[in-house]
Amino acid sequence: MAITLQTIATHSGVSKGTVSEILRNPKHERYSVAMRQRILRAAKELKYVRNRAAAAVRTGRTSLIGLVIPWNNPELLDGLQQHCQGQGFATMLEFTPHPDLDAEERAITSAIERRVDGLLWMPADGRRDYAKQVQMLRQAEIPTVLLENKLLDFGESTCVWSHEQAALQQLLRGLEQQGYQRLCFCKPTLGSAANETCAAMLLDLAGESSLDVQFVATDSSEAMMRQAERQIAAARGPLALLCEADWLGIESLRLCQRLGKRVPDEVGIIIRGDLRVGGKYRIGELVDPALTALRIPYDVIAEVAVERLMAGIRTDESFAQTTPPPQVQLVWRQSTDRMKLNGGSMLPPPIAPAVRPGE
Repeated sequence: MAITLQTIATHSGVSKGTVSEILRNPKHERYSVAMRQRILRAAKELKYVRNRAAAAVRTGRTSLIGLVIPWNNPELLDGLQQHCQGQGFATMLEFTPHPDLDAEERAITSAIERRVDGLLWMPADGRRDYAKQVQMLRQAEIPTVLLENKLLDFGESTCVWSHEQAALQQLLRGLEQQGYQRLCFCKPTLGSAANETCAAMLLDLAGESSLDVQFVATDSSEAMMRQAERQIAAARGPLALLCEADWLGIESLRLCQRLGKRVPDEVGIIIRGDLRVGGKYRIGELVDPALTALRIPYDVIAEVAVERLMAGIRTDESFAQTTPPPQVQLVWRQSTDRMKLNGGSMLPPPIAPAVRPGE
């Protein structure tokens, strides 16, 4: 005999509707912890398997969230999936080779065809023309939250990104204290709005700093590597290299070793990201010397993004409001610690760790 919602309801002494709500959202605040545990335990004991296809036909909802992400970011993906599951939603992941606009269109089409209840989308480049994709989502009436890149013609959406000003201010101050003379930010020409915001903030802050702040923008990973090599090879006086991504910081460290440049004495390296890998380690900690980082709080971004999406799915008016961005954290490590190397004082004071907005 098939185990149904009514079977669990009869077994637990509650209504079928109560069972349905708790199984769809195991953290439903309307019900006590004891009742939720009783229902979930009964479902497990009876070996209940939800018929999602039947539920979708009956309710018009699939309990499925689409994730459209242009590269493999395990920390962000893990956070998005965990928080979606905590709200009773499964996830459908689509990687979109960066920067392939056609791949993004195919991923969005796939999400629409599967009637997802909501979409979490990181556009590959916020400066592109996404009018067609935006129109597709509007016609399908799918609540959408954007990550890092806000699209100007997508007013119904909301965007979750990280704020770097405090961390950048501290970085410049720390580099000055460590005796660096020049800071070069290596970034892609095609990239996220967050990268462009970071560059604009650096430009504004440069007027208050003794550092010579420069920017190198390239259109490919290979070109970025060549530019980094030129900057390192031509360094006269202590140079700090701010790398747009973790991989570029690691490659820059290898370049320094090959070119005979001492880190951090001649060249300092800072990465932007510092992803968690293996659930435990940070990328910047896995090399020697460890890399100073502007750590982007992907775990907080994921939590806030899913919260915003749930509000949109439930037609909460707060969906349209602007979410204060999570804060980037400066993590100072050996790759910029010249004064410690030379027997002097150590590190600038740490800033507060990233927290949820409003806390």
